[in-house]
Amino acid sequence: MQNGNFQKTKGFTLTELLVVLTIVAIVLSLAIPSFRHTFLQQRSNSAIFDLNNLLNFSRTEAITKGKPITFCASNDQQRCQNLFKDYFIVFEDQNSNLVIDENETLLRVYQIGSWYTLNWAAFGNKPYITYSPLGSINHNNGSLILCPKSRESTYGRIIIINKGGRARFAKDKNGDGIVDKANGLSLNC
Repeated sequence: MQNGNFQKTKGFTLTELLVVLTIVAIVLSLAIPSFRHTFLQQRSNSAIFDLNNLLNFSRTEAITKGKPITFCASNDQQRCQNLFKDYFIVFEDQNSNLVIDENETLLRVYQIGSWYTLNWAAFGNKPYITYSPLGSINHNNGSLILCPKSRESTYGRIIIINKGGRARFAKDKNGDGIVDKANGLSLNC
């Protein structure tokens, strides 16, 4: 206090701070769900792109090396297994026994992560894909179906592989926000 007058201070009142905090809370409550959706979509896209790259690598190696190359699930990274859990391997499989033998080379190992499950559809009901030296697969057309463990079909993805070994991403053709399987039905995780 100087000469009986109050000195003016600069700052915000408690009421002003509460109003600003309320507005920020409202804006965040509206934005967070869309951030979650964007994050989950990007995570699914990243996982399916990684798998597609692994399939393309497998096909390219088969053509380049002139040898059969196998892509399959493997928990021990030595042999193909029917359980599609965590790891996938790409290796030379000259004798088609689905095991990495002494004269065969492990080319890649991929870990899918704990957020997803991967299922096979078609491929002659075989739990692997073998690319011939010409780049084709030794089975019928088929699909790799990637679903989040939350079973939200919106974040599921599909790679469709034709007999020639070419892979493509399934699309949402009916506009429901869920990719469609090769038969035209929406994916149901």
